[in-house]
Amino acid sequence: MIKYLKYIVLIFTTIGVIALSFFLFQNKTDVARAWNYSSRIDYDYLKKNCHLKIKDYLYPCIKKEFSDYVAKTSLTGTSIGMKMVFNVMDEDKEKTQYFQSKSLKDFHYAANYLEINNLALSHTYRNYYGFESLYGGFIASLEKFYSKGYEFSENLILGLEGPEGIETLENKVDRQLIKQRLAAIKEEYYQIKKQVNNFLEAERERLSALLAKDT
Repeated sequence: MIKYLKYIVLIFTTIGVIALSFFLFQNKTDVARAWNYSSRIDYDYLKKNCHLKIKDYLYPCIKKEFSDYVAKTSLTGTSIGMKMVFNVMDEDKEKTQYFQSKSLKDFHYAANYLEINNLALSHTYRNYYGFESLYGGFIASLEKFYSKGYEFSENLILGLEGPEGIETLENKVDRQLIKQRLAAIKEEYYQIKKQVNNFLEAERERLSALLAKDT
């Protein structure tokens, strides 16, 4: 029994190594890009090197670094980058003393998360670095990615516009500024969503036509 168990472990270990090797080879561009940017999308690095920060508020630099990064990556790179950037944003939110109240900070950071998600949504479908034969799987994976991305943004927007959202801010100036900011982010979001959906629909039709032609 132990002899057979050793063979089973060996087989599954080999399968795991092969699967990991294939993943890394298929996504080598995104993995390399994420590795290169991991030292830059980092709280301590940005605290020392951020020239756009406002006092101890690092978000302007976080946004710039992520914008540069996500324009060069595809789906895997975006997924890795989202984890990196949200971790840095969470730390920045916890440590910054820039905002006058917790509520104001919470609402601006909700808008920050929406902006970062807009960047991810606007770029991810534009780049593909994998094998041409697996492009159809990429489109299917994009549909899942965008479904979750849309849900994230729209739930956050609903919360900000709901009875416990922006309207609870007592300061009228603060309330108006964050409402204007949210309106601009929403407009950009729905433009991106339309562009992405048009792209995905066109690609599905193109791939279906190619498949029908081959059969």
